[in-house]
Amino acid sequence: MNTTAKSNLRKRLKFYILAIPLSILLFITGSAIYIPSPSRVILIGLDAADWDILNPLIDTGRLPNIRRLIENGTAGKLETFEISSSPVVWTTIATGVRRKTHGILGFTLPDKPHEPYTSNMRKVPALWNILSRYDKKVGIVGHWVSWPAEEINGEMVSSYISYDPAEGERLFYKGKLRKALDLPGQTYPADLIEELEPFVVTADMVTREDIDQFVDIDDWDDPDLYRKADGSDNELKETLEYIIPWTYAADRTHVDVFNYLRREKGPYDLIFTYIEGTDVVGHRFWHFHDTTYLADTMEYWGYDMSLKDKYIKCFHDSINKYYEWSDDVIGEIMDDMGPRDTLIVLSDHGFGRHYVMEWNGSSFVRNPGIGYETGSHRHTFGGTHGHIGAIMLYGANVKKGYWLEGPPPKLTDVLPTILTLMKVPVAKWIHGNPIHQAFTDRFNSTYSTKWVDEYGIEDRFTGDAEGQKSSLNPEFVRKMKSLGYLN
Repeated sequence: MNTTAKSNLRKRLKFYILAIPLSILLFITGSAIYIPSPSRVILIGLDAADWDILNPLIDTGRLPNIRRLIENGTAGKLETFEISSSPVVWTTIATGVRRKTHGILGFTLPDKPHEPYTSNMRKVPALWNILSRYDKKVGIVGHWVSWPAEEINGEMVSSYISYDPAEGERLFYKGKLRKALDLPGQTYPADLIEELEPFVVTADMVTREDIDQFVDIDDWDDPDLYRKADGSDNELKETLEYIIPWTYAADRTHVDVFNYLRREKGPYDLIFTYIEGTDVVGHRFWHFHDTTYLADTMEYWGYDMSLKDKYIKCFHDSINKYYEWSDDVIGEIMDDMGPRDTLIVLSDHGFGRHYVMEWNGSSFVRNPGIGYETGSHRHTFGGTHGHIGAIMLYGANVKKGYWLEGPPPKLTDVLPTILTLMKVPVAKWIHGNPIHQAFTDRFNSTYSTKWVDEYGIEDRFTGDAEGQKSSLNPEFVRKMKSLGYLN
């Protein structure tokens, strides 16, 4: 063998001697060497989702996609500790701080009951501001108190409480895109509203066939559906003719815009949308879902008692059916997910039987609720918000088949959880902590939450909304009170 051949042989032997132990080391410690990528988060707000409603539907196969999400992800309870008013709790979720810190205290200003809270009344940065600060692309569709839409790195579609000319004098009691294009600030960029206008669904576009998804009505012209025993209109008339059509229109708008954005404008580092019908149907149909006090409710409000079985047939399954519709939406999203995507579905609170504290002459006693609160009409057949909501995580960097242990995480824990999954720092002024037990061991072993004092954008959020006002008609306030959203 010549000198050159011997030299090449020595080089090959040296390579093998070094490579074999290194290969063994990589095989043994591969899980520690591999560093997971930051998640791209898909965030879905499922208003009022409650495990006492979810679990029976999951067990009977009616929510196949949520079942798939839970079996292959992490799920658990989520504690609501704020006043369970939608603008308050969703702002807490988006900011990670309690209501007195973020400054959004309800639907309307306490000293100006005809003026709603607006986005520039918020006193701290929200999720979309923080992520934009770190050059993450964000899409936000229909988040509470997001009008006027804020300048972000991406697209924002605000939720605005307003009239819709297509619906005459009817009023939104919650917000969505307005089909008329004369309202500034509905989207960012401003001209995005023109592109999205074809996706805006109004209540007058919703057909009875659409509503048949949620009710079991044989004869829509049956006068018994709309009249009380004394001949006056009952609450079901407003529910069927306005509340449910409007709610479905709002949810359809949010979902269709969300799907358009993620397919045409994405990929996003985070994209959000919101489904509220799971809350509204609870406020309108609870006593048909849980019939324990249905007879008492009908008697109290002067309904014809002979119609009880008819009402049960028509509306007993309405809450469940809206959950099924939401499950279809979630399934479509799951089917489109990529390897870096993490889906988070959560509710702002739970839902259940309406309890009333009444004075019996010597003390307050708990009345299980027959559709009234301390003498004032709220929702004839409605339930009320519960203290425990739901959270479900699925996809990249999330444990599979895991139920959260210990005390439930709080609303303030959602934001630091999202930021940690995305490997974005968490400011020390945020009140919550990441839900580390939801993350895979590999993620937890390779990444620790980074904490910073501030983001450098906090001084932009003073809560001063001078020049950004939107008066509410007194009739709107009356409707909000009748629905139980305002005192």
